[in-house]
Amino acid sequence: VKAASDVFSPIDGEVESINEKLVESPDLLNRDPHGEAWLIQVRPAQQRADEHLMEADEYRGKIESGEIH
Repeated sequence: VKAASDVFSPIDGEVESINEKLVESPDLLNRDPHGEAWLIQVRPAQQRADEHLMEADEYRGKIESGEIH
């Protein structure tokens, strides 16, 4: 089943490219979500729009420490 829905993102911007590999291999999302399975590349609307974002390891650490629930 194909479906479309809104994308909720922590930054505003313009989608520059989509990962065409996922069309043929959607299982990449389960196998390599932080590598080959990227979904989209976004050009931020503001130059420093990403300064409040965390890397995956930092986020994982905050979850494990109980700082984020």
